[in-house]
Amino acid sequence: MKNFKNNVELLKNTYRENKDRIVFFAGAGASIPLGFKSWKKLLKEMNEKFKTEINIDDYINKFGYPETASAIYDKIIIREEYINFLCEQFDMKNAIARFNSLTKSIVNNFDTILTTNFDSSFEHAFADTNLPLKEYGLEKNIKTQTLPKFDIVDISSNNYIVIYLHGNQDSRRFILRKEEYQHFYRTNYNKEPSELEDFLKEIFKNFSVIFFGFSFNDLYFKNYCEKILIEEFEQRKARYYNLYGETYPIELRKHFVFITEEEVEDTLSELEINNYMQRDNNIEWEK
Repeated sequence: MKNFKNNVELLKNTYRENKDRIVFFAGAGASIPLGFKSWKKLLKEMNEKFKTEINIDDYINKFGYPETASAIYDKIIIREEYINFLCEQFDMKNAIARFNSLTKSIVNNFDTILTTNFDSSFEHAFADTNLPLKEYGLEKNIKTQTLPKFDIVDISSNNYIVIYLHGNQDSRRFILRKEEYQHFYRTNYNKEPSELEDFLKEIFKNFSVIFFGFSFNDLYFKNYCEKILIEEFEQRKARYYNLYGETYPIELRKHFVFITEEEVEDTLSELEINNYMQRDNNIEWEK
C-alpha cells in the first residue's frame, strides 16, 4: 500500500517515544480466530434460532447489519431471550481457546485495549500475562469498563485495562441494533453527544489509537470518527489561526489502521452506502 513503509516507521517511532500515550483498538478480526462469529454469521444464527424467516443476505445488502439486527429483534416475542442469546454466543466457554498468540502479543505490548467486540479474550490474555509476575509481586490489576460508563482517568494508570465500547456479556448490554447505535452515536443525528461519544473524543484527542482487525464497515462508528478526526480538529486549527494568525501549536495525535487493500475496496457496497444516505440524509457522508 502507498506509504506503507513510512507509516510503519512512524508507528515504531511513536511507540518508542510515547508508549504510554497509545491505546490498541481491536475489532472482530482479533476474536474471529477464537471461534467467535462475524457480524453476518451471528445474524444468520440469530435468524435461525428465533425462526424469524428473514432473508439475511438480501436484508443485509439492502439495509446493513444494524437494521437487520433490529428486524430480527422486532420479531422476538420474549425480548430477554435476545440478550440471553448474545450472552451465550460470546461466552468464553464456547470459544476454541481463551486467547491465542495474536491476543497475547497484543497484551504484551499494550496495557489498554479498546474493543467493539463482546468477548473477554483480552481479559484472559492479561490474566495469563500476570501469572509469572505474581511470583515477584509485579502483577497489575486488570480493570474493565463497559457501557454506559467510561472513565479516561484509568488509562495510563499502571493497570491492564479492557474497555468494551459496545458492551459485553457481563453488562448484558450490547450495541448491535440500529436503535442502539442511534442512542449512543447521537451526534450523527445532530443531537447532544452521548457519554460514549465524549469518551471516544477524549481518547482521540489524548492518545494515539492503533486499529487492528476493524474493517470500518460500522457506518455509525465510522461517521463519528470522521466528525472527530476531521471536523473537530480542523475547526480547532482554523479557529486558532483566525485568532492568532499562526499555525496551531499542538501536534495532533497520530492514529494508525492495519487493514488490507481488499477490505478497503470491499468493506462497503455502493448499495449499502446509498441506502444509508437515503435513510439518514441529514448525515454528510463521503465514500
